[in-house]
Amino acid sequence: MTTPESLERLIGLLTQSIVLRQQEQIPEALACLGEILEIEPGFLPALTSRAELLAEEGRFTEALAGLAPLAASEGVADLYEQIAACAEASFAEKLEARSDDHDVLLARARLFLQTREFDRALNDFDAALTLRPDSVQAHLLRGNALVGLDRLDEARHALDRALDLEPGNALGHFNRGNVFQYQLKFDEAIVDYRTAIALRPDFAEAHLEIAHCLLASGDPAPAWPLYEWRWGTEQFARAPRASLQPLWLGQQELAGTTLLVWAEQGLGDTLQFARFLPRLADRVGELWLRAPAPLHPLLRTLDARITILDEEQALPAHDFQCPLMSLPLALGLGTELGSAPYLKAESERVQAWKMRLGQSTRPRIGLVWAGRQLGPGNPTRDLPFSALAPLLAQDFSFISLQKDIPAGDAGRLADFRNLSDFSGALTDFGESAALIANLDLVIAVDTAIAHLAGALGKPCWVLLRHRGEWRWPVGSDSTPWYPSLRVFRQPSAGDWPGAVRKACAALAEHRREA
Repeated sequence: MTTPESLERLIGLLTQSIVLRQQEQIPEALACLGEILEIEPGFLPALTSRAELLAEEGRFTEALAGLAPLAASEGVADLYEQIAACAEASFAEKLEARSDDHDVLLARARLFLQTREFDRALNDFDAALTLRPDSVQAHLLRGNALVGLDRLDEARHALDRALDLEPGNALGHFNRGNVFQYQLKFDEAIVDYRTAIALRPDFAEAHLEIAHCLLASGDPAPAWPLYEWRWGTEQFARAPRASLQPLWLGQQELAGTTLLVWAEQGLGDTLQFARFLPRLADRVGELWLRAPAPLHPLLRTLDARITILDEEQALPAHDFQCPLMSLPLALGLGTELGSAPYLKAESERVQAWKMRLGQSTRPRIGLVWAGRQLGPGNPTRDLPFSALAPLLAQDFSFISLQKDIPAGDAGRLADFRNLSDFSGALTDFGESAALIANLDLVIAVDTAIAHLAGALGKPCWVLLRHRGEWRWPVGSDSTPWYPSLRVFRQPSAGDWPGAVRKACAALAEHRREA
């Protein structure tokens, strides 16, 4: 958390980096910016200045990697695109001079991986391997490109080849474990993750993925201790912590103390794990929950003993702190995930939406086909709007629950007269909850709205990619997290039409029974 003192330090270092840059002391300027990001990893002026400097030095991969988490946000998107274009132009110039330069082809392929241009990356990896068939790095990274294209069997073969060449490559075992996990082969995945850990005991990502496999296969008790390895992963190691107070993971008695629980990941994660807070309120003097503002109206319905804090406001004095998704471990939970519903919509908002929607002679179904439009698209999770056509042809009243309409989709909504769009009115999750309360069913991809419907106890059908995620156990169309949810998994990777067909058949059966 940034304090006035640390902010003053950040500004001082930023000023110093500007002076050093003007004096062309680039390593020293980068060191200042690095120090800033150690203190505050998300400090945007330092992130952009560092990326610009690295790009000027021709270190394009590092420059783009630093900006990647914010690549689609205002103030960063243009810079990200400019650096990517400069990098591509630089590589093209080098390859024009020498088209058989293996290292340049490999470097450009890495660039295309970063910018999610997987087909172009694959072409360059193939060209590099024509020059050096035994390049372990090319085989490893080619596997990543194939995963990006959802060509999982081919990805596994690429990683098999890399490991034939270098059996002791921990990253190769980790990447192959990921492919096995995506193919829902959890036992094989765990074998590869454990091999990676044997080669590199502090391989945090491998420990974490074992936790994900255990959760996905319905064995949560041994997963929760392993889930704590997330703080050592590249994704979370530099993530800001809400508090510097002692971490509580169940060891200390809480009677008479004040505990801060803070939301650490996405909106859906926060909704999913908020269920554990009421049982914690039984054990503590005061309980504070720090969470994103759009969730506040909803979270206030959880338990009157919990005080909800905004992420921007100064923290009150507290004795201990705990990340929200560490609560199952801290509470000593095994397979017990709590019951649902545990959240409810505000009655005034529910009534307002009832009046706004008016009477309907057909059942109302909410639709969500894509997640938040803040970062790079998620082509394996998000469903193309065109794939919904068979569903929208059914005789129901459909309500778009999309807060953000994906680019290119907004103009197509009007093609369906039985689809209404209220995105401008969905100002927070309290409004979304109130609208959902007036619906008969929600059909959604794996987004925060699916978690919201489940937490409200509303019937919800989740259209799920084949590889799924650990929250949705394999081999079942239900989930222990939310009894009101039903899962429609892709029959095979990328087969959204197959998942939609299953949902259409279920709707037809539902109508016959009604």
